[in-house]
Amino acid sequence: MKNLRALLIALIVAVAALIAISARAYYPETGGALPQDTVGLDSRIRALEQRLNFIESNMARLEQQSMLNSTRQPSSNRSELQFDLLQRQIGTLQIHINEIECGLARLDERTLSTSARAMRPRAERSNDPCRLNPDVPLQFPTSH
Repeated sequence: MKNLRALLIALIVAVAALIAISARAYYPETGGALPQDTVGLDSRIRALEQRLNFIESNMARLEQQSMLNSTRQPSSNRSELQFDLLQRQIGTLQIHINEIECGLARLDERTLSTSARAMRPRAERSNDPCRLNPDVPLQFPTSH
């Protein structure tokens, strides 16, 4: 929106400069006064005003369209993208939690004495894959 306004101001300044240059070229400064062609100058000014009005109306229309597009589409797309991102982050956190729980189970098995480890029922150890081989080195989750 700021770019459109800056463009409009620059366009107005450029048109004003063109008017000044064309008026100076049309009526060069000489010692004698030339009669002014008010009808021709008036028609040129009207033509320039019409062009400026046309450009202003097009810019206003484009500004409205850009505002409508920025409020409609991205909000739904943005919420969908945010939802997808949150789902991926929750999935990643769940994987990290599972890895941490497995690491804690391995540490628990390592801290048990040999006799306590032997007394634990084999069915309990076989149900938990993390307790099957407690001497495997712990792997920490990699952060993305």
